[in-house]
Amino acid sequence: MTILTALAFSGLLLVGLQDPVTDPVPDPSRSPISSAIELLEQLKNPDRKIQQEALQTILIQPDPGLLPGLMAILNDPDPGLRRQITLLVLRAYPDHCFKFFQEALGGLGTPRREAAAYGLGLIDDPRVVPLLEAAAVDPDSTIQMAALRGLQSLIRVELPVVYRRVSGNHIDSDTSSSSTARSALSVLNRLAQAQPHNNNLQAARLRCLDPEFAAQNRNHWLENLDLSEPRVQQVRDIFATHQSWLGRTSPPKPLRYQFTMFNLVSGSSKGISIDANVSDIATLRALDYDLDRVIHLRIASDLWFNIPGALEPEIEFSENHVDISFKIDRFPLRHAGIGLLNISYWESKISGQTALLRFDAKSFRLIEETIHDADGKIIWRLTVPAWFDETTTTPKHINIDIPGGGVGAKLAHLKLSLKFQRKDSQWLLANAKTVEI
Repeated sequence: MTILTALAFSGLLLVGLQDPVTDPVPDPSRSPISSAIELLEQLKNPDRKIQQEALQTILIQPDPGLLPGLMAILNDPDPGLRRQITLLVLRAYPDHCFKFFQEALGGLGTPRREAAAYGLGLIDDPRVVPLLEAAAVDPDSTIQMAALRGLQSLIRVELPVVYRRVSGNHIDSDTSSSSTARSALSVLNRLAQAQPHNNNLQAARLRCLDPEFAAQNRNHWLENLDLSEPRVQQVRDIFATHQSWLGRTSPPKPLRYQFTMFNLVSGSSKGISIDANVSDIATLRALDYDLDRVIHLRIASDLWFNIPGALEPEIEFSENHVDISFKIDRFPLRHAGIGLLNISYWESKISGQTALLRFDAKSFRLIEETIHDADGKIIWRLTVPAWFDETTTTPKHINIDIPGGGVGAKLAHLKLSLKFQRKDSQWLLANAKTVEI
């Protein structure tokens, strides 16, 4: 069993993407805390200094006899205190934390059970997954959400290390996913298939979906599609034609390149070197970073290629086109901009209601996609004016017009021109330009 998160103790007990730090050194000048009861009461004291002393005492000398009292505090109305206790148990009692949170999840009190689901999501132990799976369908929506966050934590545990490694920090790490992470992903995918109208489940799955599960979802949907076999085959051909660049497809090889952005107005520039293996690229998709596209680009077609069954698309066939329309209000955020990882200049984000995809009925290539707002107004249009040749299935040129987007809090009409290259069987951006209209 492994505690997944790096816990730091500085001012208050914290959790996040920090590196581990050494345990605090006790201050010999402070008075000893005389009893377990007093220690537990000091944990609840609003004075942060007093609370800090109690936390330090337990971290330095963790007494298992305190666990029942810590369990009781998990029902405290203060969410900040509950979080502190959760993290304290994870760090101070690694050999007891699984049973502690298992008991808390099965007990009484929504605050305690919510904290337990959060805590279980930070333990790399296969026994955690079935507990969170059951909690994800709990009648209490608060427990459901906490369980989903727990499953996501298990799935996304490698993100901090991967992010630092691909952006130039040399970190030795096993790039393979843990069995607990794979099991959690399987559970999340299964739950979302069973509840296609559960918005929280669908959003959680989209964040964590990988190519294998995306393909399984498409096949499951196609098997149940109420269309004639020739029409179903057309849809299969559309998926096959675009599987190398839409959705969450894994690239065939690692990626190593230098990315540079220029602001032609200010004359400033930013750059970053990328060194990523195939597993890294798939992992970072959970942060909406697509290293194989090189820039920030998440389009409506990606949704359909990931979870078509959940979106209940309408399909219209004609002699020249296959049109796919679906609601995207459950997944409203589409974005495009010149940027990579956490650096960007002009990145436009939109919140839309519906999407329309148009494919060529003969070549099955994407012609355009449009996103519409609640009034039917087009707020996004993507077109593919050029492909590499008659046989390739990746675009050579993509144009995106975003009249309804926003850059931060500012409304901005942006246009992007994206030109791609093929190098060593890889599809990569060559250059991109964005302008404000």
